[in-house]
Amino acid sequence: MDYLQIYNENYQFFFKQYKDEFYKFLNNSIDDDKKFKYAFKSLIPKILNIALSEIGFSEIQGSRSRIIVDSSKDMYNTDGLRKVLNSELKEEFESLQKKTNNLFIDYYHYLKSFSCQQAYWDYVKKVDDEEKIINVLYNLKELDQYSFNKTIDYGKVLKEYDFEYYNLNPDDRGRNIKKETNVPLLNKNESFLLWHVLLSVIQESEKGYLIEVGRALVLSNIDTNQLLRNEYKNNNGYKFLTTGIESVSKKENRVKLINDLLHKIRPYKLKKTEVKLKILLRNLA
Repeated sequence: MDYLQIYNENYQFFFKQYKDEFYKFLNNSIDDDKKFKYAFKSLIPKILNIALSEIGFSEIQGSRSRIIVDSSKDMYNTDGLRKVLNSELKEEFESLQKKTNNLFIDYYHYLKSFSCQQAYWDYVKKVDDEEKIINVLYNLKELDQYSFNKTIDYGKVLKEYDFEYYNLNPDDRGRNIKKETNVPLLNKNESFLLWHVLLSVIQESEKGYLIEVGRALVLSNIDTNQLLRNEYKNNNGYKFLTTGIESVSKKENRVKLINDLLHKIRPYKLKKTEVKLKILLRNLA
């Protein structure tokens, strides 16, 4: 019997349950207009209830099973998890059976419960480590951008989300970031693309959207005199103003440029501009 396969299949099964509940519960909380801190506080107990429904979860949690498996990479040179499942963990299972009067039918059912526990703790660690990122996406109602399928460089990504996080959470102790000192620096391509989209916003705008136009002009803040020259048509900025994202040749570069610009202007609520940029993004899908 391939114990590693049994473990992996059950681990993936349980982790998917936790992940599905994560999106369902938080999206429902968004729909209910619940504040993030209250929704997040209720999330872990919600997931724990799913885990506790698996027979033996509590007993395994009080055993050495997790410690044994977590140390497997140090115990063997290669294929540590497979070897631990075949040996040391099996011994722990036999010891636990004696203490619990044969709680588990066999080692297979023990492995199923154990994988449930492992998936639970890995899930808890991930959402706990990335709470600030989840907080921002929750408040922006863009939770679908959060992924369980990749390892996030927390330090790098958190820098990108710091600005929005502390504007959403101004009372968060330990940091005092003022909005006016964090105006994002747009590069020239981002600025010209913003201008291009802005032209259509102006054409469609009523008086209420003039503040959006003003904010976009402040953000773009292009320091160049190239458009004043007779050869202005040879300038990359002119191409962006007239053709927009079509000025960028590669699809992946277009997607990156639009996403970067969306991220930088998001705190300033340029609603019509964001809608147009997202339509461009959707057309590239």
